[in-house]
Amino acid sequence: MKNILQEKPITGKVVSITDYGAFIELEEGLEGLVHISEIDWLPRPKHPSKYLSIGETAEAVVIKADKIERKLS
Repeated sequence: MKNILQEKPITGKVVSITDYGAFIELEEGLEGLVHISEIDWLPRPKHPSKYLSIGETAEAVVIKADKIERKLS
């Protein structure tokens, strides 16, 4: 796995969308959650599917990686 903790945006593919955000595949087998609160900063954001579509390419910035919990945000 390449070093993904960085301040610059990286590109990935939207692989699933939930009520609370979207999962983006950064490389094969490596997905991270983009929480709805980071997709839209409005007090009442719309459903993530209003902003992103499965299969779409999206840019994100990795802000947290927890190897033990196996979580990437």
